[in-house]
Amino acid sequence: MNRYVDQLLEDLESMIQDLPDFSTLGEDDEDPDEIWMEFEQDRCSCSAIPLSRIVGIEKYILPPGSKLSKVQMELIFLHLEKILSAYGFILDFPEKIQVKVKYELLHDIWEDEFSFNPRDTQIIDFCDFDYDFCPFGLELCRCKQLEEMS
Repeated sequence: MNRYVDQLLEDLESMIQDLPDFSTLGEDDEDPDEIWMEFEQDRCSCSAIPLSRIVGIEKYILPPGSKLSKVQMELIFLHLEKILSAYGFILDFPEKIQVKVKYELLHDIWEDEFSFNPRDTQIIDFCDFDYDFCPFGLELCRCKQLEEMS
């Protein structure tokens, strides 16, 4: 597994080097709508598509958390977070959440569908707003904290 993870990290680092820069849409006399249409045609023809398809990383490539060491999981997660950020996705986790939980929650939603617009930022929220079933645990559940504050 170590060799696989090393290769995966190399591939993710390479992807990070070649990430599209959506912040420059429309610069250099390019029509931003035309660029967006070309990108959308490359990725899909629908409004909501799996996260894996948006960023171009299939879920089967990402090992389950149970197969990874803490360091491997942290490195892969940090790379995925950079890639997602380039596509305008922000992962919303409580501050003190362990990387194991972050990685596993991200892995679980990797095939979930999201709307993608390179001009917008989208927050991926892992909370289902029911603190009895909070994936972060009762101590870190922001819903419970908000309820106690009101």
